Amino acid sequence: MCKAYGFNVLHEMASYKTFVLSLFQRFNAPHVFSYDARHHHKLAAFRSFNFSRINYDIYLECFDAGALRATNRCTRCASSDHDQGECPYRPPAASDPFLSKKVTRSAASTELCRNFQEGKCKFGKKCHRRHLCAGCGGQDGQAACATCQKKQGSKE
Repeated sequence: MCKAYGFNVLHEMASYKTFVLSLFQRFNAPHVFSYDARHHHKLAAFRSFNFSRINYDIYLECFDAGALRATNRCTRCASSDHDQGECPYRPPAASDPFLSKKVTRSAASTELCRNFQEGKCKFGKKCHRRHLCAGCGGQDGQAACATCQKKQGSKE
């Protein structure tokens, strides 16, 4: 083939092979096979060996959004080359001081829980807001706080 058509055709075919292999990384195999077959048929129809030229009409027909490969992203390093089970990076150690710190409710928020003030908080210890009396800072909500009840009774 090299004697009849020259080394340019061989170079074009090698670059076309690299192009097709790159398509396999981005698109599903049936779509790549369809593009390759249609591209070869078009070249044969025109008796051309111009493999280096991409036929964009065929490309756009074969590679729509449905042809894209589903990408699996590693949740540890965010790479699309592998899943988390195959990740080359080790998981963080359990003794890592940043992972072992638990945020307490009082440190998580300085905002007081309005539902607790009325005695209606459904979250209990899991609530992200502080469970303190808004009037005196006691452990009961303002509606049930004896200290605040006495203060309101003396004002009236």
